[in-house]
Amino acid sequence: MKLKPTLYVTWLRRYKRLKYLGKRHNVFLSGPAIRQQWRDVWMQEFPYPEHKNTKDRFSIVNIVPWVICYSYVIFIMNIMRRVIEEKSNGSKELLRMMGMTDFTYWASTFMNYFIYAFIIMFIVTILYKVPMKASTAFLKHMDFFLLFIVLLIFIASLILFCMALSIFFYRANFATVALIIIYIPSCTLLMTNFFMIDSETSYYPLSVASKLGICLLPQGALLTAFHIISSYEASGEGVGWNNITEFSLIPDINVAMILATMLVSCGIYIVFIWYFDAVCPWQPGVPKPFYFFLT
Repeated sequence: MKLKPTLYVTWLRRYKRLKYLGKRHNVFLSGPAIRQQWRDVWMQEFPYPEHKNTKDRFSIVNIVPWVICYSYVIFIMNIMRRVIEEKSNGSKELLRMMGMTDFTYWASTFMNYFIYAFIIMFIVTILYKVPMKASTAFLKHMDFFLLFIVLLIFIASLILFCMALSIFFYRANFATVALIIIYIPSCTLLMTNFFMIDSETSYYPLSVASKLGICLLPQGALLTAFHIISSYEASGEGVGWNNITEFSLIPDINVAMILATMLVSCGIYIVFIWYFDAVCPWQPGVPKPFYFFLT
């Protein structure tokens, strides 16, 4: 590596900068011979290896969560439509009369879509990790199993989000429109305002609570995770189990915190479904009092 030109300074300037001890100062001034010996001091910058500058560089990996979020629009619309139709045509109430518990109903609905999404996400993970044209993988350095876990937790959170939102609607058309209004603009605004351009002035100054609050939304968590993943891919290291807790690009949040927040959001959605499905007055059947969990 080519170094910068050597910097030449006199012994007096060297003395002033490094603040030699008084004893050595006396030695320097003790005689002409010693003074001539220490007259010239040469300094040069310590060499350092070349590195890739990934600051303020938009990577194509940042588009991955955007593509995934938009590709599941039809999927979440089907979830919303099915849950609302079962509520409006009385199928859900009929299952209750036959002895099916609410937990069994919601768990079966979740597993019905999660198994389907499990297969799709496994195929997506393979496509991102297998070398394509020119023998280059899209996410070459990231751990395969960790990528699969991130996508699975995202889709689980997304399914629970749709199920929780369906509680407040009785007609499938209104519910689908409301879902699209909430889901697509939120994904687009988060991407354009925080992660696409000039994230150092828009996203990094946010507090840790605000960043984790964004991760409570399924699309927000996926955008944040791939924002960190893209920096690791650009550096050639990749996200793995050995550096999942490291603070690299964002100084106060890492991939482990994002995954933990996504799991917490799943728990919040489950509690939300359990409570509001029982107390909402526009649900089929007799609603329970708001304090039913205390009795």
